Amino acid sequence: CRAQAKQLASERDEAAGGELKNLETTASNAGKTLVKATTRLEAARKELKGEKDGLKKAEKSVKDAESALESNKKSCQSLVDEAAAAADELKSAHDAVESLQEALISGTTKNGRAEDKSLADRIMDVKKAVAEKRSISKSAANRAAHLEKQAAKCQKSMTAAKKAHATVVAQVEKASMAVNAIETQLSELGYDAEGAQADAGRETELNRQVKRLRVAVGELEAQLTQLRLDYKDPEKGFDRSRVKGVVAGLISLKEDRAAAALEITAGGKLFNVVVDSADTGKALLNKGGLQKRVTIIPLNKISAKTLSTEQVTAATQASQGKATPAIQMVGYDEDVDAAMKYVFGRTFVCEDAESAKAVAFNPSVKSKAVTLEGDVFDPAGTLTGGARKSGGGDVLRRLQRLSTAQEELAAAESELSSLKDKARARAAVGKEFTALEKDLSVKRRALELAQERAARSDYEVAEREAENATKQADDARKEAEEAEVAAARLEDQAKELEASQAAKGSQENARADREKRMKAARARLSKAREVSAASEAKAGSLREELSALEDDLQAAKDSVDVATEAIVAAEEAVQSAQQAEQEARAVYDEAQSALEQARDEAKNKDYEAKELVKRAGRLE
Repeated sequence: CRAQAKQLASERDEAAGGELKNLETTASNAGKTLVKATTRLEAARKELKGEKDGLKKAEKSVKDAESALESNKKSCQSLVDEAAAAADELKSAHDAVESLQEALISGTTKNGRAEDKSLADRIMDVKKAVAEKRSISKSAANRAAHLEKQAAKCQKSMTAAKKAHATVVAQVEKASMAVNAIETQLSELGYDAEGAQADAGRETELNRQVKRLRVAVGELEAQLTQLRLDYKDPEKGFDRSRVKGVVAGLISLKEDRAAAALEITAGGKLFNVVVDSADTGKALLNKGGLQKRVTIIPLNKISAKTLSTEQVTAATQASQGKATPAIQMVGYDEDVDAAMKYVFGRTFVCEDAESAKAVAFNPSVKSKAVTLEGDVFDPAGTLTGGARKSGGGDVLRRLQRLSTAQEELAAAESELSSLKDKARARAAVGKEFTALEKDLSVKRRALELAQERAARSDYEVAEREAENATKQADDARKEAEEAEVAAARLEDQAKELEASQAAKGSQENARADREKRMKAARARLSKAREVSAASEAKAGSLREELSALEDDLQAAKDSVDVATEAIVAAEEAVQSAQQAEQEARAVYDEAQSALEQARDEAKNKDYEAKELVKRAGRLE
């Protein structure tokens, strides 16, 4: 027996050990998986931090580039102002030289004042003017030739960059087509995003409203427990519409001020149960499992007597219009008309005690009258009134509030259900719309970047420079032609002066004065040209710096865009790693729990085996 016990214990230990080993292996594997998931999560978080640091650096670069660009623009504007001033001075000096030249040639100033001048001096001045015009023409022609070469060079650059530019233009067109395609998809989708948002807001509002109304209905129902009619079906297939309900629950107040009077009028009948027939009433009383005593009003047996037309007319006259049949002050469904007439059909509601007394004791009326305050005047001679509980008519008023709250609750729940159905119906479309909008934002940004690259391409830059050089070359050619025409005119003048030189006298003093003034004017013109050329050179250099800074700013902005996209990808990687780590941790915790439980069971089985061996030994 002991050998059998040991064998049995050994088999149990072996089985338990095998299961325990499997669980330990599972837990070990789960632990390794958890370590890997945790490592990946940490790596993803470090990468996200690195990307965020990169974004900060890129944003700082943008800020620095914008600051440098703004400073450069201010300097450029200052230099533009200086260049404008230099240009004005140059024009003024040039006008002065022109004026003196004409004076030297004609012998008069611009204002027509005659001056003495020898023919030899005038001939010399004209020849100098001719030489100057020739110089201007040559300089303008050389400048035009240089600009034309520059334009040709730009044209070559355009030709070299045309292929690359075509690629950029194709990228712009492709990006534009992608944007148009998504916009078309969004249009065809027909999703009303604003309507969905408005419906979501309305749904939130309705949820709060339904919650509030349910609380209100619950509170009012708790205050009106005496109106509850709990019963079980007295027979199989019982039609519950045969039981109409408690009288108080079947009416509505037409005037809130009549609540106390109507409660007094109905008395205990207010809580009677209305059914369609006497048979239904008997079945309900015998087999309905009612939890309290009730009085049944069967519609097919009840006497529905009401006030006669003569009584109503007499009461109206006696009360001076202050008496109203109680039945006219309640609303109810037509199918319970007999029960309502039974409860309210023989009583008047009067506005005050005087009119109630006049009605009740009028020989042509002789019907009970109740005041709005609840005092009762009975034609039999009794009067009921005096102290009463405050808040008379509370039952009917609460019922009225309950009915209103239930109607509002039903309407709110119906609208809420409709909104939820509508939201479910367009959920898939909304998801697709959101995805398309996100994709559209990305595609629009890609289009903007492509357009900016196209505007900064070598082809576009060369095209603008070619147009500018061509225009300046045309202006220089025109200037050279005008100078040639002026030189030819002056040569004709010189010939005429030489022909009449013998007949003219010399005016040396006037000539010397003119020469002195001309020399000063020319010196001023030369200085103005130098200043203007220096300003133009500085402006050109500063414009190049400005263009370089704009390129740096755009590059920094592109870096910000790249860093932002990298952060989005890194955040998604962190989220994925977090989910994987949570799932691995759940598997590991479950494996550890199973291992601990198996170890505890192994200990218990070991103890049971030892006890079994001990008992087997005692039996032997």
